[in-house]
Amino acid sequence: MKEYKIIRVLNDNKVAKYEIHYYVDGVVETIEAYYGNIKDGFILNDNLPITSNLDGITEEENEYNIKVLNLKETQLWRLRTILKLMNLETTIEDALNQLDEPNQTAAKNVWNYGTTVERYSQTVLFIQSVLQMTDKQVNEIFIQAEAIQI
Repeated sequence: MKEYKIIRVLNDNKVAKYEIHYYVDGVVETIEAYYGNIKDGFILNDNLPITSNLDGITEEENEYNIKVLNLKETQLWRLRTILKLMNLETTIEDALNQLDEPNQTAAKNVWNYGTTVERYSQTVLFIQSVLQMTDKQVNEIFIQAEAIQI
């Protein structure tokens, strides 16, 4: 006999994900899935039917989760625009000036001449550390950067 139970949890980045526990003859298996992995009552890729419902997630929360999951990279000018509007650009430039060579030159080249930056790149992790920001705060900056319309 098969039974399924969905448990909604938040991962380290505060993004809702689901632990799907399924029991076959008393033996439990666990699969992690995001909302986007669940469609038409099935977990995509595993093709497992879901008999539970997903009560408790709002449409707004779902949209945010999808945005965060799609944060792979952004154009650097977008990121710098948001940071400048937040009055943080000078703090970052000061931190770049404190780096030892050759890291200082490389980091300044990325900051000044780069075209795109990946969400989990060393550059972004350095900026996050300098600004003492949480993952959620950095995610928000990336979302805002992607939303710039010109």
